[in-house]
Amino acid sequence: MKAGAGFSADWPSVLKTTLLVLTAAAVAVILVGWLSLRQWAELGVVVSPLGWLAYALGGVFSLLLAAGLFYMLFQSARRGYDDIDRPEE
Repeated sequence: MKAGAGFSADWPSVLKTTLLVLTAAAVAVILVGWLSLRQWAELGVVVSPLGWLAYALGGVFSLLLAAGLFYMLFQSARRGYDDIDRPEE
């Protein structure tokens, strides 16, 4: 790939770093989830299947809402709706 084509000359290094960060984040999420479930089990907390479903749907819809709001933010900035209108002096 050419350096002037919008890609850095060190593209494989960027990809490796991104994969490393994503892997570390996934491991952290799995570890925290496992520790939380273990702690709940030790405390005797019982969650019904409908409770787990509500928990999962709440997480999914929260992520969808955040993605939609970010999309609207970027579209608003791209189309110039966020520009300040100042009278010509």
